[in-house]
Amino acid sequence: MRRLSKDKTYDQLEHDYEAIRKRNKFLKRRALILAVFVFVVNAYAWFVYISEADVRTDAAVKNWDLNFYDGTTAVKEVVINPEMFPGMPEFTKSINIINASDVKADVEYTIKDVTLAGLPMFPTNTSDADIINIVTDGYPFKVDISSEKNTLDETDSAPFTVKINWKYEDSSEYYRVGYSFEYGEDYQYYTLSGSTYTLDTTVNASNWASKKDSLYMQKDDIDSYLGTMCGQYQRTNNTNCLKFTVAITAKQQGT
Repeated sequence: MRRLSKDKTYDQLEHDYEAIRKRNKFLKRRALILAVFVFVVNAYAWFVYISEADVRTDAAVKNWDLNFYDGTTAVKEVVINPEMFPGMPEFTKSINIINASDVKADVEYTIKDVTLAGLPMFPTNTSDADIINIVTDGYPFKVDISSEKNTLDETDSAPFTVKINWKYEDSSEYYRVGYSFEYGEDYQYYTLSGSTYTLDTTVNASNWASKKDSLYMQKDDIDSYLGTMCGQYQRTNNTNCLKFTVAITAKQQGT
């Protein structure tokens, strides 16, 4: 084997070069994560409240009086516009649902019109239950939507609350690649078998469309992806990156 010097062989130099190249790629990914703190993900949520009743011609007509309150103000629509980023303080917004009726009311909600960087986050045939699961637990940011009670008794009340969290770095967590994600050569992608995540080195721009439904990313990488994508989108379009609507329906029980 040819020697370059007394102590270094060509094989050793090649090994050193490869180590430096991998280190540079690692530093590049870390720099992308820092970009998340520059380009935060702004969320725009539009809440629509629908109060429904079925008035029947019974011997005694029941009173239907149900309202939604933001503080002390009765509302039909509320908009929240929080800034979201890894390590953010928890964002909380509560609406109080007051049933002053003579009948019980069932409270339900759906999440719809969800977009990320102007693109739909789900296929059009995604069920309401799957949409809720993905929004609440499918990304590093967590949108927790809950009602203290699903049924309000007569002259009863309960808060309907939205909480948004986004933990800082955690390389032990993995998330499925999002429906609207595009291929990025600076990221690593994994497949899941049982509880084991395995690096897939075959992923490229050509096979991305056929493989991405089965791929996962580490939380740190998906954080940096979201920060970069949303930062570019918000600068270009001057609008929020994450948008969704929550429709809350209160119906007279039994209708």
